[in-house]
Amino acid sequence: MRLRTVVIGIAILPLSVLGLMVLIGVFGFTPFATAFVFLRNGVRAARINVNDAALRSRLGTAVLSGALVIGMPVIAHARVESDVSATVETLISGSAPEAEAAAQRLKTFRFVSHRHTEDIAAAYANEPNTTKREILNDAYKSVTGNDLFWRYHGIAD
Repeated sequence: MRLRTVVIGIAILPLSVLGLMVLIGVFGFTPFATAFVFLRNGVRAARINVNDAALRSRLGTAVLSGALVIGMPVIAHARVESDVSATVETLISGSAPEAEAAAQRLKTFRFVSHRHTEDIAAAYANEPNTTKREILNDAYKSVTGNDLFWRYHGIAD
């Protein structure tokens, strides 16, 4: 986190120096102050020896904490991605009632990746069943706000 903050500070340093002429550039030095505070508090925390804990124990706690901080969002993302993929797969390859249920389930997800929306669009283009095409179009429209009918007939929304 400290390194990222320093990198951001360095990246906006030229703009901050130019902005000093109108006094708003002072705010461009905030990442440097934040990185300094993180570094100072990190050094203080590393020096504290609570209950005579060994360095190995403190290091283990830090590594476990870092693994949790990084691992939990990664696991959550993988789970949601898996659910969205399964729902889109059911929407594309399932029967009309299954596709209708999958379309309703797809509406509950806050974000559906471009890859999945393109899969829905490709399935729409290749689907001979008009009922299923309508379900695919409705699902695509609920996710993207665009209508597939116009996309495949050369007319923009």
